[in-house]
Amino acid sequence: MAEIKKALEKLDDAYGKATDSQKAIIDFLRVWVENDEDAAEKITAAKKNPGGAYTALASYARKNSAECMDGTQKTVWVQIMAYYGEPEESADQKLEHGLMYAFLHTLAEKWKPYGADVPSVRSTPEPEKKTGGFSMSLADLGL
Repeated sequence: MAEIKKALEKLDDAYGKATDSQKAIIDFLRVWVENDEDAAEKITAAKKNPGGAYTALASYARKNSAECMDGTQKTVWVQIMAYYGEPEESADQKLEHGLMYAFLHTLAEKWKPYGADVPSVRSTPEPEKKTGGFSMSLADLGL
Protein backbone atom coordinates (compact mmCIF):
# COMPACT_ATOMS: atom_id res chain seq x y z
CA MET A 1 0.00 0.00 0.00
CA ALA A 2 2.87 2.36 0.82
CA GLU A 3 4.42 1.59 -2.57
CA ILE A 4 1.17 2.58 -4.33
CA LYS A 5 1.04 5.85 -2.41
CA LYS A 6 4.69 6.54 -3.29
CA ALA A 7 4.05 5.84 -6.99
CA LEU A 8 0.97 8.08 -7.06
CA GLU A 9 2.93 10.89 -5.38
CA LYS A 10 5.70 10.52 -7.97
CA LEU A 11 3.11 10.78 -10.75
CA ASP A 12 1.42 13.77 -9.09
CA ASP A 13 4.78 15.56 -8.86
CA ALA A 14 5.45 14.90 -12.54
CA TYR A 15 1.97 16.11 -13.57
CA GLY A 16 2.70 19.74 -12.71
CA LYS A 17 5.72 19.89 -15.03
CA ALA A 18 4.31 17.71 -17.81
CA THR A 19 3.19 18.61 -21.33
CA ASP A 20 -0.33 17.67 -22.41
CA SER A 21 0.96 14.47 -24.05
CA GLN A 22 2.84 13.53 -20.90
CA LYS A 23 -0.25 14.28 -18.79
CA ALA A 24 -2.19 11.75 -20.89
CA ILE A 25 0.53 9.20 -20.13
CA ILE A 26 0.39 10.06 -16.42
CA ASP A 27 -3.40 9.59 -16.43
CA PHE A 28 -2.91 6.09 -17.82
CA LEU A 29 -0.10 5.31 -15.35
CA ARG A 30 -2.30 6.35 -12.41
CA VAL A 31 -5.01 3.89 -13.47
CA TRP A 32 -2.39 1.18 -13.97
CA VAL A 33 -1.01 1.75 -10.44
CA GLU A 34 -4.51 1.77 -8.93
CA ASN A 35 -5.42 -1.53 -10.65
CA ASP A 36 -2.16 -3.51 -10.56
CA GLU A 37 -0.05 -3.71 -7.41
CA ASP A 38 3.06 -4.64 -9.42
CA ALA A 39 2.86 -1.38 -11.39
CA ALA A 40 3.64 0.78 -8.38
CA GLU A 41 6.92 -1.03 -7.85
CA LYS A 42 7.87 -0.67 -11.52
CA ILE A 43 7.13 3.06 -11.52
CA THR A 44 8.92 3.88 -8.26
CA ALA A 45 11.90 1.56 -8.78
CA ALA A 46 12.64 2.76 -12.26
CA LYS A 47 14.64 5.89 -13.00
CA LYS A 48 12.04 6.51 -15.65
CA ASN A 49 9.49 9.26 -16.09
CA PRO A 50 6.51 10.15 -18.31
CA GLY A 51 8.74 12.31 -20.52
CA GLY A 52 10.95 9.30 -21.18
CA ALA A 53 7.87 7.19 -21.87
CA TYR A 54 6.74 9.75 -24.46
CA THR A 55 10.20 9.75 -26.09
CA ALA A 56 10.25 5.92 -26.16
CA LEU A 57 6.78 5.88 -27.66
CA ALA A 58 7.80 8.36 -30.38
CA SER A 59 10.87 6.23 -31.14
CA TYR A 60 8.69 3.12 -31.42
CA ALA A 61 6.32 4.97 -33.75
CA ARG A 62 9.19 6.04 -36.04
CA LYS A 63 10.57 2.49 -36.22
CA ASN A 64 7.18 0.88 -36.75
CA SER A 65 5.37 3.59 -38.68
CA ALA A 66 3.27 1.17 -40.74
CA GLU A 67 2.20 -0.75 -37.64
CA CYS A 68 1.48 2.41 -35.65
CA MET A 69 -0.62 3.90 -38.41
CA ASP A 70 -2.78 0.79 -38.39
CA GLY A 71 -2.42 0.20 -34.65
CA THR A 72 -4.79 0.90 -31.85
CA GLN A 73 -4.71 2.83 -28.62
CA LYS A 74 -3.88 -0.46 -26.97
CA THR A 75 -0.56 -0.53 -28.85
CA VAL A 76 0.31 2.80 -27.24
CA TRP A 77 -0.56 1.54 -23.75
CA VAL A 78 1.43 -1.66 -24.25
CA GLN A 79 4.48 0.38 -25.28
CA ILE A 80 4.14 2.69 -22.26
CA MET A 81 3.94 -0.33 -19.95
CA ALA A 82 6.92 -1.91 -21.74
CA TYR A 83 8.93 1.27 -21.15
CA TYR A 84 8.39 0.75 -17.42
CA GLY A 85 9.55 -2.87 -17.63
CA GLU A 86 6.30 -4.79 -18.16
CA PRO A 87 6.75 -7.50 -20.83
CA GLU A 88 4.62 -6.70 -23.89
CA GLU A 89 2.68 -9.97 -23.73
CA SER A 90 1.89 -9.42 -20.06
CA ALA A 91 0.90 -5.80 -20.72
CA ASP A 92 -1.44 -6.94 -23.48
CA GLN A 93 -3.07 -9.49 -21.17
CA LYS A 94 -3.52 -6.97 -18.37
CA LEU A 95 -5.16 -4.54 -20.76
CA GLU A 96 -7.48 -7.23 -22.09
CA HIS A 97 -8.37 -8.42 -18.58
CA GLY A 98 -9.72 -5.13 -17.26
CA LEU A 99 -7.05 -2.42 -17.29
CA MET A 100 -8.22 -1.05 -20.64
CA TYR A 101 -11.80 -0.88 -19.37
CA ALA A 102 -10.71 0.82 -16.12
CA PHE A 103 -8.78 3.49 -18.03
CA LEU A 104 -11.54 4.17 -20.55
CA HIS A 105 -14.07 4.35 -17.73
CA THR A 106 -11.89 6.90 -15.94
CA LEU A 107 -11.69 8.99 -19.12
CA ALA A 108 -15.45 8.79 -19.61
CA GLU A 109 -16.06 10.06 -16.07
CA LYS A 110 -13.83 13.08 -16.65
CA TRP A 111 -15.31 14.01 -20.03
CA LYS A 112 -18.19 16.40 -20.44
CA PRO A 113 -19.35 18.35 -23.49
CA TYR A 114 -18.05 21.90 -23.79
CA GLY A 115 -20.18 24.35 -21.83
CA ALA A 116 -22.52 21.71 -20.42
CA ASP A 117 -23.03 20.50 -16.89
CA VAL A 118 -23.56 16.80 -17.43
CA PRO A 119 -23.82 14.36 -14.53
CA SER A 120 -21.11 11.78 -14.03
CA VAL A 121 -21.32 8.45 -15.85
CA ARG A 122 -22.06 6.76 -12.54
CA SER A 123 -24.91 9.06 -11.62
CA THR A 124 -27.18 8.33 -14.56
CA PRO A 125 -30.77 8.94 -13.47
CA GLU A 126 -33.31 6.15 -13.37
CA PRO A 127 -35.57 6.07 -16.43
CA GLU A 128 -38.93 7.70 -15.86
CA LYS A 129 -41.85 5.37 -15.36
CA LYS A 130 -44.71 6.08 -17.68
CA THR A 131 -48.05 6.63 -16.05
CA GLY A 132 -51.41 5.68 -17.42
CA GLY A 133 -52.35 2.73 -19.52
CA PHE A 134 -52.25 -0.88 -18.42
CA SER A 135 -49.13 -2.43 -16.95
CA MET A 136 -48.64 -5.90 -15.51
CA SER A 137 -45.57 -7.86 -14.56
CA LEU A 138 -45.04 -11.62 -14.48
CA ALA A 139 -45.12 -11.40 -10.67
CA ASP A 140 -48.66 -9.99 -10.89
CA LEU A 141 -49.64 -13.17 -12.73
CA GLY A 142 -47.97 -15.37 -10.14
CA LEU A 143 -45.24 -16.48 -12.52
